[in-house]
Parts: sequence; structure tokens; C-alpha cells
Amino acid sequence: MQRFGIIATALALSVCDASQAQAQAQSIQVPADQRALSDVLAKFNDLDAATPNDIQCKKIEVQFRQEFCARIPQGNVSGWIGEVGSVDDRGPDKDIRLDMSVNIFDLHSGALGVELSLGNYYAYGVTGDNTRRHLPTVIPVGSPLYDFAENLRSGDVIRFIGTFIPYISAQACYDNDTTYFAPVHFDSLQRIGYGAYLH
Repeated sequence: MQRFGIIATALALSVCDASQAQAQAQSIQVPADQRALSDVLAKFNDLDAATPNDIQCKKIEVQFRQEFCARIPQGNVSGWIGEVGSVDDRGPDKDIRLDMSVNIFDLHSGALGVELSLGNYYAYGVTGDNTRRHLPTVIPVGSPLYDFAENLRSGDVIRFIGTFIPYISAQACYDNDTTYFAPVHFDSLQRIGYGAYLH
């Protein structure tokens, strides 16, 4: 009977610890400039869902792109939070390519079919032709950042400092209708959890 009580207490503590860890993970707050992008997406998801026909949907999508692109930060960002999507070294120099979701409010492919993701390489329609010239953004072999990034897994929640690579024009941003909205040069990465819900 005593052993059962100890086991039951241990299980209760484990469940409690797991619940606290989950609650803590779900309470991760993002910076205002990151939140602003999700606010725009949430607003236009609601508008798009309420439209009566495809004609109005197309107008909503144009308005969304214009407002969304105006909110993408120019230059450095600090304290942004993302959930790692993929990590690989498939480039010719074995540098690390990293992408992550930066959704908040659990915005995963709403009415517009868009979720917010970014990474440090060209992908999904973002190319050297529609972004300004810049130094390499992949994480080079032998760097301290490489030693950290090579141990990341899908679902890890990361706080990062980095620099957004700007588009060559507002129109170039409007024309990017994919979920991958910006290439980023990462300056710092910090693991803060796993599978968290951002707000």
C-alpha cells in the first residue's frame, strides 16, 4: 500500500511537472514587431473567410500583401521566437540551412492558406532576383553558431537575433505569395523550449 502511494505521488508529480512545463512553454511571448505580422494575417484570414465570392477574395489577398509587406521589419530584429521546421547541410559547402515557423495565435494555414515562416536561404519563390544583394546567410561550418545549430531538431523553439534581407521593391514583396516571407541572417540562436504555443 505504501509503495502504491509512492508511485501514485510520483505519477501525480510527473503529470504536474509536465503540465507546468507545457503551461510554461505555452506562455512564451513574442516581440511586438513579430506579433504585428500575425495580427495582420489574423485580420485578413477573418476577412477572407467572410467574403462572398472569389472576386472579393482576390481583393482581400492584394490588401493583405500590401499591409503585410509594410509590417516586415527592415534590418535587425531581436528576441524573435520561432519553431524550427528543418535543419540541413545540403549545400555544396555543408553550411547549415535553417527555417522556422514564426506564427502566433496558432495561425496555421487559415482562410488565406498562409502561415509565417522564414529561414536563412533562398526558398519558395524568394530568390536573389527579388531581394537586395547581401552577404551569405547560411551558417558556415566551423562557426560557433554552426556548433549550436547542428544539434537542433524540428519542433525546438528558438529565440533569435538576426537581420532581415529586404526585397528590392515593395512590388517584389507583394508578388511573393508563399508562406516563406523573408530570408534572414542569423546572428544569435538560443533554444528556449520544444513544441511551444507562441502568443
